[in-house]
Amino acid sequence: RRLTQLTNTPDFEEKSPLVSPDGNYVFFVSDRTGEGRIWRTRIDGTEPVQITSDLGGFPRSISADGKWLDFSSLADRYGRR
Repeated sequence: RRLTQLTNTPDFEEKSPLVSPDGNYVFFVSDRTGEGRIWRTRIDGTEPVQITSDLGGFPRSISADGKWLDFSSLADRYGRR
């Protein structure tokens, strides 16, 4: 295996990383937009996509087919939607 740096921004990055069962994607928390959000990127660090839009949370698990992400939501914790 070879180690690859997935991000190169000075922001809070790669907290709670979780790799999809098929090994194609990594989900992680980043504050690159100013507040912590869940992001997904390809395993090689390309094609970053912001997944959550309100108070992010933390990824907990991914379905076996890779179509569903279970995450804890900070919006629920603080009563925001």
